[in-house]
Amino acid sequence: MGNKLKDISWKCLKCNGDDLKNYRCQECDALNNKSYPSLSNISWHLPIIKHIKNLILDIQYYKERKQEEKEYISEYETTTMKHIFGVVAYDDLTSNHANLYTMNDLDLTYLKDKKKYILGVETIYMFKNKNGDKEYMKQLLDIFTKWMIDNNYKIKSPCLWEVFTDGWNINTEFDTIEDAYAMFKLLMEGYIND
Repeated sequence: MGNKLKDISWKCLKCNGDDLKNYRCQECDALNNKSYPSLSNISWHLPIIKHIKNLILDIQYYKERKQEEKEYISEYETTTMKHIFGVVAYDDLTSNHANLYTMNDLDLTYLKDKKKYILGVETIYMFKNKNGDKEYMKQLLDIFTKWMIDNNYKIKSPCLWEVFTDGWNINTEFDTIEDAYAMFKLLMEGYIND
């Protein structure tokens, strides 16, 4: 412990974050510090602080788990939300059908307290070919369209007047599944055909 503390220049406490190898503030660069004395850095050099920090994180995790248990009904439903439809992400490792707890490329969720529907679309992917993103979005639209037809929902285009006057976008809380689909279709077709 003594050697590690000698490496810290106590002149600078501005560094922030746990990434000790890649991050330095300008003062640490100027002082050529070997270790950067951020509060998180110091906590990993002093064992008692490290243990207290881990204990706090464990307590927070325990509280969150207890809250989730109170709200949990099934993997498809909690007391506040219900999973309606989803496309499981390629990189989801659970091997489950789409639900509230899987990583989904597309999901439609019902907010029980607000009586509204919300959409989620994964956009983090990078593609090797030039039109890979458009092919991905087209595939999501096709899957969503098939699900709508299979479940006897109307496939309609949104009234542009509603879209503009109501301020619809991908983050809108929709009154119906048809409205959510219509907005998704409008956005995806616009993106795909750009």
